[in-house]
Amino acid sequence: MVQRFFLVPAALLMCSGCVGSVETLAARQAAGAIPSAATERLAQRAEFTSDEVIAVTINGQQVPIRTGPGRSSTLHLRATDATPLFGPMAAQFERRGEWPGAQRAIERIGPVTVRGHRALASIFFAGGDRIAPVEWFGREPLNVSSGQVGPYGVPATTVAYRLRAAGPAERIFTLPLDEEANGWGIASTSLVVGGERVRFAIAPHFATSIASAAAGGAMASAQGGRFTGPPVPVAINHGVERPARPVRLDRALAIGPVLLTELLVRTLDYGAARGIAEQADSIDNPADILVTARTDRQAPQYIVYLGADALRHCSSVTFDKGAMTISLSCAFA
Repeated sequence: MVQRFFLVPAALLMCSGCVGSVETLAARQAAGAIPSAATERLAQRAEFTSDEVIAVTINGQQVPIRTGPGRSSTLHLRATDATPLFGPMAAQFERRGEWPGAQRAIERIGPVTVRGHRALASIFFAGGDRIAPVEWFGREPLNVSSGQVGPYGVPATTVAYRLRAAGPAERIFTLPLDEEANGWGIASTSLVVGGERVRFAIAPHFATSIASAAAGGAMASAQGGRFTGPPVPVAINHGVERPARPVRLDRALAIGPVLLTELLVRTLDYGAARGIAEQADSIDNPADILVTARTDRQAPQYIVYLGADALRHCSSVTFDKGAMTISLSCAFA
């Protein structure tokens, strides 16, 4: 539920004497501190526990990075880690066009805009290396101890995450993997639900599954469903919280082996949670929950994070970027 953008600075200006000048950038490239070409060497397979913190070498320096199946496809740094890698301009988030070699990055979480930077870096971990963009932002949650990266950002063809110990009688279920450039910056699989293409991300770092307003409305249209409680704040990313309401579907929605019946729906972001009735003794007059004027200006977006609750029967998830598949190992009582 995070929309991502990045913008090239208005001008990559040569300003003699400024900290981030082109001459300084060229000197750092010549010294090998900043990569100047896009290359990569992929490992065949990388395996992690879910949300494991690992040491990643970026421009020759080790940085702690948390990797998990629902994390960002672009490697995200903490701003405190970006400054020694890219210099003092890395801490400036409100100024434009003054840092040649970098781009402005923006993430929008509902109506909240979080500003950041994007720059190329030499990245090595998990037995592979690549030159790829990294991003960092001016707003981070308190006590954050690492950056983050998801399976598309790991330099390996196949990336597996262990969610918990395997149980008896598990089976492997395979789903199609969406393309990396899917507009949300996370690995996902898609289904047509209620006439709309909805993306589902494996995201066990959320305790409860959570959907955008439009995705919640599409699922309620297809499966029936109603709100079962008042809004609660949910931490999404960068310390940003958004209101969401609990919803129970009348008929479980199957995403491969995952049966989704209860989730949180963000009622104020990315479209309208239309077709979701209020909990009542009678369903003769269901009440639609519509988006307020501010969020009516947002185009509907259809995204669901499948949280730890929906994944409780699954012990591992594997992303095969060569075959473009997601494999879940799951058992059911």
